[in-house]
This record gives sequence, structure tokens and C-alpha cells, in this order.
Amino acid sequence: MRKLLLYNFTILALVIITGILGCSKDEDLSSVKIDGAEYVLNNAIVENFGWVKNGSYNFDITAYSDEIGYSTFFKALDGTGQVLSIQLFSSEENVMEKGNYSFDATNTYNAGTFNASAFYVDYNTADKTFDQQFKLTEGTFTLAKEGEKYRIKLTGKVNDKIITANLLLTVLYIE
Repeated sequence: MRKLLLYNFTILALVIITGILGCSKDEDLSSVKIDGAEYVLNNAIVENFGWVKNGSYNFDITAYSDEIGYSTFFKALDGTGQVLSIQLFSSEENVMEKGNYSFDATNTYNAGTFNASAFYVDYNTADKTFDQQFKLTEGTFTLAKEGEKYRIKLTGKVNDKIITANLLLTVLYIE
């Protein structure tokens, strides 16, 4: 009887530990939330458009859902899915500078700012159509590097709605 109780207790402890360790934290999610909906984005391409002015460099991040792929041959996205595009300005010439960025409605192109950014629902890359478009009108985001991936934490306003993103992205730099 004692062995059976010890066995049952051990199994219960393992189930509890597995449940605790198996639960994902919000930090582990890679999603955009807007208007009560959540969209998972795991991949991104980054285009470096080079020097613009004020000593800054223009990088465009295009984060996309798994329904979309990237063709290295055609250097283009292919498919229909969710897309977040962010145009940021960095003081670094060859890589996106890690740190805080704020929305710049006046288009100063200063390092540490971003503009011309939007989230698209069911974006079709072939004919460039979408079901919904949410253009950012204000906000901030933080860019960090975690191993080989980039973390973007964004909070902003789009079409008078709140948008949040906590993305952990595999990024492909393209030229």
C-alpha cells in the first residue's frame, strides 16, 4: 500500500511539473493583437534601403504569417496571410539598431523613429490586395536580439484601435 501511495504521489508530481514547465509564457508568443483578434507572425524579411538623411539609415521590416513564404529566387513574398510592415530609421548602417523606436508622424527620418507602418489581414502577395488594413498613427516599439532571432514589442494605435505585438522573428536580410 505504501509503495502504491508513493508511486501515485510521484506520478502526480511529474504531471504537475510537466504542466508548469510546458505552459508557454506571453514572452514565448509571436503575435499581433488588434480589435479582439490575434495573429501569429513568425518570420520576417528586412530590406536595407541605406542612408536617407539626418545620419540615419532606412530599414523596412516585413513580418509575416506561416501561410506566406519568401522566394530567394524571385526575391519576393508568396502567398496570402497576415503581414506587419514597419519602416524604421537606425543610426547603424548595416544592421537594425537595437533599442526603442517611436512613431514619427512628421517624417523626420531621425534615428530611433519609424513611420509608414501598417498591419494587413489576409494580404495577397500576388495581386497586393487585403481584407483589412490598419495603418499605424502613433506608437512605440522595442527591438532586441535574442540569439539568432529578433524580438519586437510594439504598442500603438491604428484606425482608432489599439494594436500590440510581441514578436520573436526569424529574420532574413535581403538586398
